[in-house]
Parts: sequence; structure tokens; C-alpha cells
Amino acid sequence: MNGEEGTGIEFDAGYSYIIADDVEYAYNSLKGAIPGRNLICITREYPERVKFKYGLDGTFIWLTFTKEPDTMRPTDPQFLFNTLRDFMQTQAPSVIFLDGLEYMIVHNDYKEILKFLQSLKDHVMLQNSILIIPYSREALSTQERALLERELIPIFKD
Repeated sequence: MNGEEGTGIEFDAGYSYIIADDVEYAYNSLKGAIPGRNLICITREYPERVKFKYGLDGTFIWLTFTKEPDTMRPTDPQFLFNTLRDFMQTQAPSVIFLDGLEYMIVHNDYKEILKFLQSLKDHVMLQNSILIIPYSREALSTQERALLERELIPIFKD
């Protein structure tokens, strides 16, 4: 990873990253990942706020139980996987930003979410996409963190 605008992070195509403990830092890192790529952002925040706050453009899906357009329930990781796989196949090159990992874990079994991330990582590699996931280390057990950090490239803010 080389330095670049925003956060000093450059993301390499075909790789999956987790950014520890600073969601704002993770959102700001997108400035370096997006040029020349199509963004899909899965977020726990109301999408219009995210777009305005970070100056982002792309496809936004609100991870919520609220029934509104462009929303998705956190209890169906397979449907989310299918949505993201289809996006990568039709909107290449792409960046996937998944803000809501802890929310998904609360509503599903951790192992199910880990399997979801493993499959997603494989498709990111095949499609030469980029996956970025902010997460809170304190929200996960030591074992859960170790498994996650083994699968995805961890980034820790200085």
C-alpha cells in the first residue's frame, strides 16, 4: 500500500481490507480507492447523510430493518452477497465499502458472517475489486478478531 490523498492509504485491486476503530477514517480512505472505480456502499448510516458528509457518489444501500427504497435487512447475508457479487460483475472495476459488520454479527451467527466475508473476499479477488470494511476491535472477541484479521488485511490508524 502506498501513500495517497485523504488518509495516506492506497488500496490494491483484488484485495480486501479491514480498518480498525475509526469509521470516519475508513470513509475518508475511500477518496483514494474510488478513482476509476464504481462504488457500492453498504452503510448503517442514512445514505444521504453519508453522501453529503464525505462527498461520495455511487450506489448506496442502507443496512436496516426500515422498509424504504435501497435498504437491506442485516439478517440475510446471502442476499447481500448476491447483491455485491452482481455489482462486481456488472460494474467492474468496483469498490465495496461495508459499514455495518458489527450490526450484521449482532443479527446473525459470527461464523455465518465470517463465511460470508470469506466468499466475498474470493469474489473480490476474481473481479479485481476492492473491499473495505471498518470495524471496532472492542466489539469482537480476541478469537473473532484473529479470524477476521487472518482473512482480511488489517489497517490500524497510527
